[in-house]
Amino acid sequence: MRERVQQYMQREVNLNTILVAVSGGADSMALLHIMCNINAQKKFTLVALHAHHGLREEADADAALVRTVCADWGIPYVQKQLSVRAYCEQHRIGVQQGARTLRYQFFQEAMMQLDGDVLMTAHHGDDEVETVLMKMVRGTTPLTNIGIAPDQPYVNGRLIRPLLQETKQQILAYCHAHEVPFHEDESNASSMYTRNRFRAQIVPVLKKENPHIHVHTHRFSRWHVDDNDYLFAEAEKVLVQMTKVKKSGYVKISKPLFRRIAPALQRRMIHLILSYLYSGEAVVSALHIEQVQSFLMRKSSSEKRLHLRGGLRVILSYDTCTFTCEQDTNGDLYKYPLSIPGQCETPLGVIQASVAEEVLLTCEQPYRVMFPMRALKKPLYIRNRKEGDVFSPLGMTGTKKISRLFIDCKIAPLLRQKWPLVVDADDEILWIPGLHRSLSVKKGESTESIVTLSFYKYDCDG
Repeated sequence: MRERVQQYMQREVNLNTILVAVSGGADSMALLHIMCNINAQKKFTLVALHAHHGLREEADADAALVRTVCADWGIPYVQKQLSVRAYCEQHRIGVQQGARTLRYQFFQEAMMQLDGDVLMTAHHGDDEVETVLMKMVRGTTPLTNIGIAPDQPYVNGRLIRPLLQETKQQILAYCHAHEVPFHEDESNASSMYTRNRFRAQIVPVLKKENPHIHVHTHRFSRWHVDDNDYLFAEAEKVLVQMTKVKKSGYVKISKPLFRRIAPALQRRMIHLILSYLYSGEAVVSALHIEQVQSFLMRKSSSEKRLHLRGGLRVILSYDTCTFTCEQDTNGDLYKYPLSIPGQCETPLGVIQASVAEEVLLTCEQPYRVMFPMRALKKPLYIRNRKEGDVFSPLGMTGTKKISRLFIDCKIAPLLRQKWPLVVDADDEILWIPGLHRSLSVKKGESTESIVTLSFYKYDCDG
């Protein structure tokens, strides 16, 4: 493994300062040991960065291990204490997302302060397999990078991941063979986190089919990036040719020209237009792109309009298609039907309905609930709150006004009118995604047909 990393590093030239992100786990400790050996001649400055998340009792021991090892190996050590829980509460995001955001903020600061040429992280091949599978299951648009980039621009240098060709088993074997000390993070075994479930339950099955799946996944990811880069470049060229008007919040293109190009370029053109109009403030989903693509291929001589979230409208009129942003009026009511199975886009995310005969009912989470099919009064709808809405939350006595519930749950004022509610045919509220389910519909038995409702919330705040 050391030789493979050394060959990888031979491609790098003029490196004066290399920063290595080190958590104290086997992966990063192995990488630090390898880089320390490669730097035996002191050809560059090697610095270890440790982000102290303060989430586990063992966090102090992890920091002490990395600090001690760096002192023994003669490696400069930089540590930062992160206030992860406070950050997550403030921004209403999950712990893993918040920890990652703060961790990379620290890395960016270190790159600038230490004038780093390269930041190294110890992501390995198994991590990439998990990432690709998670994105596929989640429905992430395939127009973005589906794997883990081995090398990318970062701050004033680059971010590289030289262990993507290695497996976790190979890394552990290296640590044991070279007596590299490390600590295992017990939270990695918790089934609370999606990645851990993929790691423990799905990837081992695939490895039995092919022990080299990490190699094939990495190749698939690299080829996908190359193909995607080329197709996006072609899409940009064609988009320039068919764009009639482009200004802030407004793009008008030729409808006949759009319909004549290949679907692969159509999807990327839509992605480019929406990304431009959203200005990076919203994630362009695969559902967005499919909705717009289908809409633009409609045959109609009259004017048609498609409303997307964030006040973005797509208008078909004669031989033109106009994408334009309008002010998002917070008081507008909406109501959309939800098919079973099916999915529905709301201003704050996508709600998906699926059916299964046998479901582990303990899998309920704030953004996922389950109802017995027979107990639901169909059809179901997704709507936002109305004046006077009341709700009977499971685990509470009596009813509660939706307006008061939002206040108690600290939902930002700008999000309250947009927040989706799942209602039945009688307009009774069954579920407020991320907050509470209704007392009115019992969970049922595991042998029944179960309807699972999942809410995939966009990254947004008030």
